[in-house]
Amino acid sequence: MKKKTNNSNDSCHLPDDENPKFLFSTTNTKLLCEIVTGKIDPKKLAQNELWARGLNNSGIWIGFQRTSKKAKDISDPCDDCDGILQCKDCHVFNKLHE
Repeated sequence: MKKKTNNSNDSCHLPDDENPKFLFSTTNTKLLCEIVTGKIDPKKLAQNELWARGLNNSGIWIGFQRTSKKAKDISDPCDDCDGILQCKDCHVFNKLHE
């Protein structure tokens, strides 16, 4: 079996909505800067979105009951942040970075 390589030609054959090259193409510049400087954690955003869809980290349906607790744990931030911005005083930040 031939192993798939990760080269620039591979992304040419993907639909736009699956192509990682376009992941941030419509993202606001301010948000991109906050991602680059570490103020926003895109991995945690993606994980929370999977949970909101009832999916585990492999994209497999596990249901809303199993994922709602996880999503709820990070949806109640302190007054200074929204739980995704990295507020060091926030219990949500601490939960995300356990």
